[in-house]
Amino acid sequence: MRMKMMMTAALCSILALGLAAPAQAGDWMVEGMFGYYDPDSIDDNGEVYGARVGYRANEHFGMLLSGGVIDLEDDFLDVENADLQFGLFLTDFSFQWFPTGKSFYLFAGPGFASIDLEIDIPGSDNDIKESDDIFTVNGGLGYQWMIGDGFYIRPEFKARWFDGQEFQADEADSWDGLDTEYSIGIGWKF
Repeated sequence: MRMKMMMTAALCSILALGLAAPAQAGDWMVEGMFGYYDPDSIDDNGEVYGARVGYRANEHFGMLLSGGVIDLEDDFLDVENADLQFGLFLTDFSFQWFPTGKSFYLFAGPGFASIDLEIDIPGSDNDIKESDDIFTVNGGLGYQWMIGDGFYIRPEFKARWFDGQEFQADEADSWDGLDTEYSIGIGWKF
């Protein structure tokens, strides 16, 4: 419940920031995004969805604030009816570099993740519930494909590194790895 409230508040804040920004020709962007998330520490993958607000200061540099949520499940234990469920709320701030001044860009920046973890094992008093917040570092590449003057589609690849080993899905793997995200954003530039 805590994560869903945080997610709703952050996504509304990101959208409000984008809509309340002063309208300077071509500088501000707001978009919704969805995609595929591949965590390093478990075998299952999931969908990510969220919102982004961006500002392109000039033809070579920009900034992007994004927030997203992922709900995943995994049956990593060899125990019947046992499963791992976790929800991730992610916030990233990225600095963008458009090397050609056109649509292709590279980005990197800090981030923050809130993780809710639940391991359900049959039997009494076997369940585990944890929650924590972790700093992240993200980087990747993207392409902003303009369709008309204001509408665009943005495919993006992002790699994310989590700081620390607070969450271990099993004894061999941990959150101290590199997760990948493939997403498509649909937005407006104003």
